[in-house]
Amino acid sequence: MTVAEIDDAISGADNSTIFRNVKQLLEEGSVKQVLIDGKSTAYECTEDAHDHFICNTCNTVSKIHLNTKELKGMSVSDITIRGVCNACKE
Repeated sequence: MTVAEIDDAISGADNSTIFRNVKQLLEEGSVKQVLIDGKSTAYECTEDAHDHFICNTCNTVSKIHLNTKELKGMSVSDITIRGVCNACKE
């Protein structure tokens, strides 16, 4: 979720409260940042390990699961693939 989506979901929440809580969750390692379009940042729970596909046309972010077994010896935190989603290709 982006900060704007969090703001929409929690009626009456002050932006400074949202930013303060997101910062605390980042420091605790409960959430991580996902850079969407070079400008927007989303935040997601770290419990569900997955990677991302981001559509270059509509900026939709999709969860994907990649086989990282071939990355032997490397410590990979996440992988983001960019391209055009099926809906935008049509």
